[in-house]
Amino acid sequence: MFALHVLGGLLAAVLLPELRLAYLAGLLVYLVTSLVVSMRIAARAGWKHFLRLPIVFAILHLSYGLGFWAGMARFGPPWWRARKVEPEG
Repeated sequence: MFALHVLGGLLAAVLLPELRLAYLAGLLVYLVTSLVVSMRIAARAGWKHFLRLPIVFAILHLSYGLGFWAGMARFGPPWWRARKVEPEG
């Protein structure tokens, strides 16, 4: 959902100025959460990782999200191909 928010929200914020504040608020919530989690991890694993972690989180979430949506566009939702399970007996 993060990738959808970033890309779709950007388009919506450009086309509909009244959505800009909501879009920026969503990005701010992600940034603050990322920084808090990064501080907690850096406190245990070493502060040298602190500045890298928010970038890593954003790359991870964007790539996973874009891959998910690309798969949905190519193959369709997984429940469309769900196999019917025949009862035994």
